[in-house]
Amino acid sequence: MHIDAVLEFAIEYPLSWKKTRRVTYGSRQGEVRWTDPDHPGTLLKARSTLTKQPASNPDQLIDLILQEYSGLEISLKEKVTLSSGEAWHVTGHTLQFDLEIYLIAHEQRNYLIALTVTRGDIDDYQDIASRVMDSFQALP
Repeated sequence: MHIDAVLEFAIEYPLSWKKTRRVTYGSRQGEVRWTDPDHPGTLLKARSTLTKQPASNPDQLIDLILQEYSGLEISLKEKVTLSSGEAWHVTGHTLQFDLEIYLIAHEQRNYLIALTVTRGDIDDYQDIASRVMDSFQALP
């Protein structure tokens, strides 16, 4: 379990994966990344950003975040209920990667949890993705 008081979240992750933490100095914003040592193309990340006000239009927020995934073809975009509350779930792919993304918006923070795997390998990671998302908790 990774518990992060600065980024205000807790999440379970595969223990054998390498973890790196990146926090923007003085901002209480950043992300934690985990990579699968056996598959270098696999990346799990949890990003936490402060918001000045809750998003009035969730679609605009999703579109803004998805801009970082150049060439992403979305195959699914749905609102889901997780143990931590409501979230947007987006799946899709680029030429090289399959992606599974969750966006959780709270009053003061937005959380992005994304799993990126080599194209065609997403089924091998569905169990990991489910366990990670079931464990995610925003901290007060």
